[in-house]
Amino acid sequence: MDVNKYKNPVVNSEQELFSLNQQFTEKHQQLEVRLFNSNLSEKTRFIFWSYKKTIKYQQTDLIVKFFKATLKDLNSNINLSDVYDGCYIKGGTKNKGRTAKIEKIDLSQGILHMKWIAQDALVEREVKVKPSFFKGKQNIIVHEKTTGTKSLQGLQGMFLKNDYVKQRVINLQIGLLNFEIEINPELEIKNKSKINTLKKILEK
Repeated sequence: MDVNKYKNPVVNSEQELFSLNQQFTEKHQQLEVRLFNSNLSEKTRFIFWSYKKTIKYQQTDLIVKFFKATLKDLNSNINLSDVYDGCYIKGGTKNKGRTAKIEKIDLSQGILHMKWIAQDALVEREVKVKPSFFKGKQNIIVHEKTTGTKSLQGLQGMFLKNDYVKQRVINLQIGLLNFEIEINPELEIKNKSKINTLKKILEK
């Protein structure tokens, strides 16, 4: 499996992003079949499921969601000239109409920092837009930090069965499409030998 082919691609349109996602999904599913047909225990598989996203897998289907939601929030639902520190805004359909509180806005720096509650997790999103944003819509950087035991429920629906993952950090940069998930460091230490074994499975 040549994951490098799908790593940090440059896309120019939403259509290209969906096409890329489809290609990656097919390769990803092949790996999942091999993994779940292996002799690994269910517990180990779930540990791996969370960790493999950290080591080298681009979750382009999630990137599509963030991409669309971010563009919709900034273009349609938020008029930056009407936003100020401490005010509340309504999100788009992708976050099911949740109300976000603006913690900080600095239009000279192009920074918009939002907070809202998702399930039992506090979500913080900081959106940085360059002055050329409204022309090209390419230079968007979203940093999202989520904490809480149920914060990963949306990631393929596979994380929370045994409550392994306590924290995630997602860095998404539209244009180069960088995507990162950071799991609880204790998990990595506790299961280091298992993780090394699972990494070898990936590399076959």
